[in-house]
Amino acid sequence: MHDGPAARDEAGGGDGAHTGEAGARPDATRPLVELDTGFVADAGRADARDGRVAVTRDSLAFVADDERLDVPLADVFDVVTGHVPPAGARVFERAVAVGWRADGRAHVGLVEAARGDDRRFARAIHEAALAGTPLTVVEDTARAATLHLTACGLALREGGRTRSLDRDRVVGLRAGRHAVAGSDRPALTVVGDGGDGTPVEATLCFPDCRTRTLLGRYLRAGPAAR
Repeated sequence: MHDGPAARDEAGGGDGAHTGEAGARPDATRPLVELDTGFVADAGRADARDGRVAVTRDSLAFVADDERLDVPLADVFDVVTGHVPPAGARVFERAVAVGWRADGRAHVGLVEAARGDDRRFARAIHEAALAGTPLTVVEDTARAATLHLTACGLALREGGRTRSLDRDRVVGLRAGRHAVAGSDRPALTVVGDGGDGTPVEATLCFPDCRTRTLLGRYLRAGPAAR
């Protein structure tokens, strides 16, 4: 990881994708990314529809003429690109799968997206869902930080300092648990290329397994199309 200014960008555009404006924190209802596309709002329990799917700072919305489903991003626990679950393979050749929990059950939504749009869409969900997540960073010492995603990777804000890690320099991830102040916390050890062939490690301790899973999925996914 290296020190530097915090980087922030809105999800990039592409054919069929519309993005919000960069700058100060926007209205929570302003879309970060929108797709006019096909979707299944709840795989296995709903049919494929044509409509609009939008990601804002707080929610994921599936919108058709006679249907709207708003999913709080706080309920989203997984985002997958490049693999269409069996429930959607009969309908979509390529899609983003989003998992969330509601009413005590796990739900999966499928969003049809072309190559490039799928990465941008998934990245917008990751960025919004993880922004400001409180962490404890364990290296030589344990320090409090907040997590933010950047165009290239992640940024850890520790007081007045920001440390960043490019996603293409991550060479290994290890999920586990770590004791922090007497509490057993979900943890992700990130191994990065220090630039001289020497690996550098930092263990990130999360408030819950959901945020650890989302960051792990984001880092494993590779660079988003820009």
